[in-house]
Amino acid sequence: MLWWLNFNPQINGWEVNWPWSGAVTQDITSSLWSKARNSRVERRVLDEVASYGRQIGAITDLLDELADKVDDGAMTPRGRHAHAQLKDFKARVDRIKEEELRRMIPDEPESARSLLEALLERHPQLAGTRALPGPG
Repeated sequence: MLWWLNFNPQINGWEVNWPWSGAVTQDITSSLWSKARNSRVERRVLDEVASYGRQIGAITDLLDELADKVDDGAMTPRGRHAHAQLKDFKARVDRIKEEELRRMIPDEPESARSLLEALLERHPQLAGTRALPGPG
């Protein structure tokens, strides 16, 4: 066995990884900020107002609602196609959100009960919405 190929030395407390070894992570936010005219404003908007996803979601909801009020005959074929695409994107995003939400729910009843109790502790206003079944 070539043990030295799997050896990553430590120098002054830092692990030194050979090329193509070790953890592979990349922070893309700094590259996004470097493209912004004012990176400080960009960071504050993302931190204090809304993520890109929330911003795009609000625009999508508004545009979809407005497009629904326009008669199809008043739209060009390009506009109808764009509206159909927007509806498709929105449906797919909603499906992904639902799948990810369901993935967070534990399969084991006791784990699910613990999660539910933690949620009710943090959000007591939800307690009256549905009766909790007793243990067992």
